[in-house]
Amino acid sequence: MNAVRAAGDGGVLAGVCSTVDAVGPEAVFLLRDVNSGVSAIVVVDNLAYGPAIGGVRMASDVTVDEVARLARAMTLKNALARIPHGGGKAGIVADPLMPARDKEGVIR
Repeated sequence: MNAVRAAGDGGVLAGVCSTVDAVGPEAVFLLRDVNSGVSAIVVVDNLAYGPAIGGVRMASDVTVDEVARLARAMTLKNALARIPHGGGKAGIVADPLMPARDKEGVIR
């Protein structure tokens, strides 16, 4: 799996993601498995209240900005619910309607 990580003061992140502000994201990971051709995006939006939690979106057209917005939503949901976690989200660039046996292989 090849990975690219962008983090820091926002200068590097701004080139990867258009939703960068003082709250986050703290890190964006762009992943690609050259053997299967599967790409994924992981956004860690904010860790102020604890480790990031979120979910996974699988779509053939998922983008870094979409995953970043979803990660921000998790940050806000966790803060409003007083859950001691930050927000994060992952996106897998693949067809969610693929056969279950193929989907399991992509997710693993």
